[in-house]
Amino acid sequence: MGTVRRAIALRIPQVGTFIGPDNGLFTALLLAHPAAQARAITNPDFTIARLGRTVSATFHGRDLFAPTAALLAGGASFAEVGPHLENDTLILLPHFHAYSAADGTIHGEIVNIDRFGNLISNISRAQCAGFSAATLATARVDVAQHSCLGITVTYGAAASGQVIALFGSNERLEVARVEGHADRGTGGPTLALGAKITVTPTQ
Repeated sequence: MGTVRRAIALRIPQVGTFIGPDNGLFTALLLAHPAAQARAITNPDFTIARLGRTVSATFHGRDLFAPTAALLAGGASFAEVGPHLENDTLILLPHFHAYSAADGTIHGEIVNIDRFGNLISNISRAQCAGFSAATLATARVDVAQHSCLGITVTYGAAASGQVIALFGSNERLEVARVEGHADRGTGGPTLALGAKITVTPTQ
């Protein structure tokens, strides 16, 4: 709160409108929805200033974000929030970016570990779209001490205790242990956020 980062409103067609700071908070949304429209919250009529009060330097949730959200929810024009912002000027968190090497290997990292111990990466299904079904079925997925051969479709495709790779409900590649916790490893240390993961095509 109270830093120089911009306050923005983000509208995603068929999804919704999001209000918050331009500090990387919306990285996942921006990467998943390139059609998102962003505007800087600069119109005082969309802030607490409309009530004759001064916008606090340390309470933007109350003075900027909440009034803007309320007005937009009530039907106010999104275009009147403030000037349009190009998406490539918005801040993205670097760890959300996976990349492909010249040999076709996709490099990413673990960005979330859910309560079931599943290791969720920043590698999206879209980044693997260039792989054929046969390639996906035989690709090697490596993260820490885990190595999986092939990306499966469901948890039920493997036996209890087996470590598998699959695309989860958020369309990101994850590594899981069937009826167990992949983050605990097998005799190794507990895996942590930031662990490197690779997808290597074998054909």
